[in-house]
Amino acid sequence: MLPTDLLPEIELAVEITAAVAAILGVYLAYLLSLRPSTPLEASSITRPVLVVQRFWHVGWGFDWLYDKLLVQPFLWFSCINRNDFIDHFYQGVTRLAQYCYQGLSQTQTGGIRWYVGGVTIGTIIYIAMAVFL
Repeated sequence: MLPTDLLPEIELAVEITAAVAAILGVYLAYLLSLRPSTPLEASSITRPVLVVQRFWHVGWGFDWLYDKLLVQPFLWFSCINRNDFIDHFYQGVTRLAQYCYQGLSQTQTGGIRWYVGGVTIGTIIYIAMAVFL
């Protein structure tokens, strides 16, 4: 077990090592892929090196792989499943709500007597159902 008085120094050394490693990694990435090359270097680059550089520049092909494995199959399935029977059910519910709205909006005449009469008839029917059923 380490003495407790050395822990702050060890922690600082680990933090400095991690920071230096990160900075060196960024610098190495710049040297390998982003640094502009001289004409002599550009002429000496072989085809495999160009392929690897292109592969690195396109993010290791993850966008292409994501598109081929997830996006394209989902789009294909959604085109096939465009007129699903579940969609017809919800469209039917929507149409029923629209027809009910159109029918009930015809009863909106603005006549208070008709409104009071409708409420009274509804109340009588409700009480009759509660008493006799």
